[in-house]
Amino acid sequence: MNGVSKCAVFMIALAALAQPVLARTYLNCSTRKVVIMTGPSGGTSSAKGDDLGFWVDDEAKTLTFLDTHL
Repeated sequence: MNGVSKCAVFMIALAALAQPVLARTYLNCSTRKVVIMTGPSGGTSSAKGDDLGFWVDDEAKTLTFLDTHL
């Protein structure tokens, strides 16, 4: 086996043995809550922006929301 073939086989073996270092991913999303109310006297609306953070664990197949209102 020549040097290039040995290197290719070695790289394939390393790739097959490699495990993900971080199976959890943190995501942060900006959200906007809008409430529109219509009544006999007319309509009103209010809007509020907030951040939503959560962890995605690929290995355990779970989604964990952060409680930011402590």
